[in-house]
Amino acid sequence: MNKMRGWLLALLCLALCANGAALAEAQGGYTIDGEPYTVSPTIKPDKFRSEGYEYMLQEDDTAVITGYYGEETAIEIPFELDGHAVTAIGDEAFRRNSLLTSAYIPGNVLSVGARAFAECRALTDIYLINGIVSLGDAVFYRCYSLETVSIPASITSVGVNPFADCGRLTRILVSEENTALEIIDDVLFTKEDKRLVCFPKGLVSVYNYRAPEGTKTIGTGAFYGCSSLMSVTLPEGLTRIGNEAFYDCSALTSLTLPGSLEEIGSYAFYSCGSLLNLTLPEAVQSIGDRAFLLCLDIKLTVERGSYAERYCQSNELSFTYADA
Repeated sequence: MNKMRGWLLALLCLALCANGAALAEAQGGYTIDGEPYTVSPTIKPDKFRSEGYEYMLQEDDTAVITGYYGEETAIEIPFELDGHAVTAIGDEAFRRNSLLTSAYIPGNVLSVGARAFAECRALTDIYLINGIVSLGDAVFYRCYSLETVSIPASITSVGVNPFADCGRLTRILVSEENTALEIIDDVLFTKEDKRLVCFPKGLVSVYNYRAPEGTKTIGTGAFYGCSSLMSVTLPEGLTRIGNEAFYDCSALTSLTLPGSLEEIGSYAFYSCGSLLNLTLPEAVQSIGDRAFLLCLDIKLTVERGSYAERYCQSNELSFTYADA
């Protein structure tokens, strides 16, 4: 009996110690919308902490930043942590950090992962220094305070719209020496595959937009949340509209699609409630799930016997024929 009591006391002590450690960890975090939040309350065996950063090591012994538990509002990504060169920022590393207002990313960081700074709503300044090669999907998604971003010559790869739903973003600058990206009429494009990457949401004075000749693809989330746009014309030669491309473009009343269009992605026109009429070209051979969800009063015009007709029938969408 005495031996059993001893075991029970030992287990109780271990539980109390664990609770105390967890509390201390939580107190070291920060807040999101007033609520306590800690990036990594438990560090996995393959992760380390140094100078306010959480990181893990790659096979070449370089460090990837995976989290931040510091309280600085302006950060400069270090060149090394514990003697390991920092070469990347991982997915969601700083996501939803409510304190961060400024981030300096030096050229030793080769890649910035998907959603790395997403929903950092106080972030006003981001410094991307020459040497960075790639930006992942939606890196700065919903960074509502960003107004201007400069992209250096070294960045040659960008994923899904890095600046989706950045409500104040009015200006994206790209170095003239950049071989992969360019700005045409304030809009970000890739040079090689002619993809429209980002129409800045903050361009609220632009109501009518005509994409330039040569545009081949409207990228995923390219016009995400652009609620001031009323009219968009897409050129012949364009073959694809990506997922969520016009997501929640609530004022959009007119959209001209080219005869060359072959594919429309999922949720492409989600909640485009003002779009009442749209003609789908006969060349369209693929339309993703819920492409017209919450387009409550839309009527689609299609060719008889076309894929678009069958899509409308199977999804119970209102449609009419082009020759009617």
